[in-house]
Amino acid sequence: MHQNTLPLAYWTLGAQFLRLAHESCIEIVNGGNKYLVTSDKPIAPSAYGQATRWSDHSVGTGVLFSFFHGVELTLKGFLVAGGSRPTHHRLTDLLRDFEAKFPGTDLGDAVRAALPSSGVDSPMGRFLSSNSIQIESWYEALKYPESTKGRPFDHFDLKFGGATALPFWQDLHASSAAIHSKAVALSRRHGYA
Repeated sequence: MHQNTLPLAYWTLGAQFLRLAHESCIEIVNGGNKYLVTSDKPIAPSAYGQATRWSDHSVGTGVLFSFFHGVELTLKGFLVAGGSRPTHHRLTDLLRDFEAKFPGTDLGDAVRAALPSSGVDSPMGRFLSSNSIQIESWYEALKYPESTKGRPFDHFDLKFGGATALPFWQDLHASSAAIHSKAVALSRRHGYA
């Protein structure tokens, strides 16, 4: 692929992952993030599956992977445009390198605000804490049930949040849109798109 079009390829692919996260988050929110379904008669497994199809225990981990992968590809697109070719998945390193090339941007601020820390009171913050990992391990931890060293990941903190997790999914919904729109604006400002 021609060097001038490669950043756009990263951004386009990243936009799809961010859009998937954006649209999925609103489905989780609109569905109330159900994990319990009550009825005065027996509920068939298919009916339960239908009632909880948009909930964190059904799709949450996949939605989070999509979001962080979209962030990764967005940052990599700018780094490629700036002459770098990063091959890792470490979001804080990508953000640091991005901010070195594009200091003081709204996009950098939006990405920084969206990266959770271990111990933060959110499903992702609790997930990082309970697994004794940092956000740098997102690519492996949200993709596999165990690390490359055979240590299992416990995904429970990302599931069964119910209504108390709705603000988290609302924030992720907003972050997905904000990161994408700020990336488009920055790419246009620099004449990339």
